[in-house]
Amino acid sequence: MDPAIYPFEFLYDGDCAICRADVARLRRRDRAGRLRFIDVSAPAFDAAPYGRSRVELLARIHGRRADGQVVEGVAVFRIALAGTGLGWLASPLGWPKGPTGCSHAIACGCRGALAGCSSG
Repeated sequence: MDPAIYPFEFLYDGDCAICRADVARLRRRDRAGRLRFIDVSAPAFDAAPYGRSRVELLARIHGRRADGQVVEGVAVFRIALAGTGLGWLASPLGWPKGPTGCSHAIACGCRGALAGCSSG
């Protein structure tokens, strides 16, 4: 695995049931310990190291590579899934004519795309 990417910080909304379920699935698959899960909604969370406000981080899915680069949208899931050995699941999201509806929903994150999110 690329040392510039892993360990990868996966930022999520701990107040969102859908987000917590996604994180639980990723945690179970992360046998190599490549992912770090950061709850953006936790009271002690500090958004400053990410160069964005808490509101911005909650509005769209974000992550941070080991080299400090902040990524957002579909790239977060592609990196996280690759880290768990399931990169093939997300590879169509990178194709130019990939499943754009799904890509859009993932890129917007829970608050922007999923009406069923308990915190959205």
